Amino acid sequence: MMHQIEIVGKIRNTTPLAIGSGETWADYCIAHGLDSTARIREDFDSSNVKLIHRDARGKPFIPGSALKNLIRRALTLLSKNSVPVKDEQHKVLLERITDEHIRTLVGTASGTEEATGGRVLFSSAFLNLTGDESNSLAEKRKHHPWYDAQELTYIETSVGIHRRTGVAHANRLFSYELLPPDHIFDANLLIDDCQESEGDLYARILCLALEAIGVCGKNTSLPLLPIGSGGADGNGALSWELQRVEKLTYDSQVEKIEILKPDESLKNIKSGMLTLSASIELNFIGPFMVRDAAWLSGKLKADDRSRLSPDGKAMLPASGFRGVFRSALERIYNTLVPDANLTPDYLNQRPMEPEDVDLYEDTDPLLMLHRLLGSTSSRSSMQISDFVSTKDGRRTRFEMIGIDRWTGGNADGCKFNVEAFDSPTLKGEILIQLPDEEWTAAALGLLVLTMRDLIEGDLAFGHGVYRGFGACTASIKSLHIDGWQKAKNLQGSLPAQKDIGEDELHQAIDSILKPPESDTNDQKSSLQLTNKILNAILNATRSFLFPEIAQFSS
Repeated sequence: MMHQIEIVGKIRNTTPLAIGSGETWADYCIAHGLDSTARIREDFDSSNVKLIHRDARGKPFIPGSALKNLIRRALTLLSKNSVPVKDEQHKVLLERITDEHIRTLVGTASGTEEATGGRVLFSSAFLNLTGDESNSLAEKRKHHPWYDAQELTYIETSVGIHRRTGVAHANRLFSYELLPPDHIFDANLLIDDCQESEGDLYARILCLALEAIGVCGKNTSLPLLPIGSGGADGNGALSWELQRVEKLTYDSQVEKIEILKPDESLKNIKSGMLTLSASIELNFIGPFMVRDAAWLSGKLKADDRSRLSPDGKAMLPASGFRGVFRSALERIYNTLVPDANLTPDYLNQRPMEPEDVDLYEDTDPLLMLHRLLGSTSSRSSMQISDFVSTKDGRRTRFEMIGIDRWTGGNADGCKFNVEAFDSPTLKGEILIQLPDEEWTAAALGLLVLTMRDLIEGDLAFGHGVYRGFGACTASIKSLHIDGWQKAKNLQGSLPAQKDIGEDELHQAIDSILKPPESDTNDQKSSLQLTNKILNAILNATRSFLFPEIAQFSS
């Protein structure tokens, strides 16, 4: 007998959420007959803010198509990985997830020649409003820039960096709308046309995928399964709470279906790629600030102040770290490959479009950079969290004055003040997932060299780096590598190191994180192993960039 199965639950965004509508505030004004001078916020004058999806009530929501794509990715991840779950029933269920089940539930992916639809009907998830939303969250959201209690969103801004001058690039200011964390959405999924024998299995598989999404998005700064834009900067993590699963027959009978209890060990799910995760501490030497673009002059004694995290601490946004790190990596690449066409003028151009990817061969180093660092053609292999202070340092007010270029004295009317943090310590996370391809070892080599510069204090962050602000050193507090044994292409790129397993690799990592205090034989052996691995990776980097050169010494 045919029937339907309804799955009802609640979704909570545990990090900021941005599912774009594809239009800007200027587009919205034109479509709704608003004056072109209308502002999205009273104190925000840009008309190029990228808006998020809204329902008929004017509130943010999660489109069913976005949920479908997320669940497809979760099912694919579960089908390709051996997750060490504790519960035996979970283990049996995981083994039964096949490509055929995925096609049956969510259909084929877009672009497939023989496209088929799925049996699951995805409804959009709408915001669950309590009626006291503005009052209860106003205090909690006060450090979100341009937060509006009625719209429930805030506006984030970022700026592109000019490769030649190292300062903000003209006409590269980006503004986009975000929903802060901790909003609840009502979700409803319907599995249609189920046979008696298969309905329960489909329901359990779908609930397992939702459970995996929830576990991956719970208490994490870098979600493995993000939704929407900005996943590389920690946005889009979701948690899931199942409310009920019911079988609906065509004669209007309702029967409850028992679903497996959640298994927290699902958090151990892996991406299936070579994965490097690191906890990094930035120790600033002197003043540090990231300009708070939403701060209106005159509210404090300072004309300018540093950006604060949602809980009021010093912070370096993920995008602020990514831009500096990317620029340093590109500079190292240019040093190794001086004729690589990565001139400042080339890099300042708009990224290549997705359809242009096919113009590059898989072994092209330029394509490696797009895949590693991200562009409009490829999602970044690096996920970076915000860096938030563990030790704020005291806030200090700096007196500044402009210099007259002609006389060399003080310029009239150019006196201003800046409020910054004095020598704070910030901590954040980096997650790098590399596919096992020919360029993997080369990408690792470039990352190693860039991390060395970061640790040694060659990278500066935030506002005023040419005034002595933002200087720092870094330390790696924890480092883990997973998927080393599966990276056969990488192993082949390191011919002298084929015998290195994960135990030896982590032994080498320990020697990096904990430098030897004495010259014991074991510690010397660890350092030698570390140097062998790093040398092999750097050799592979040069071999990839310069195929005619077999080896080079670091």
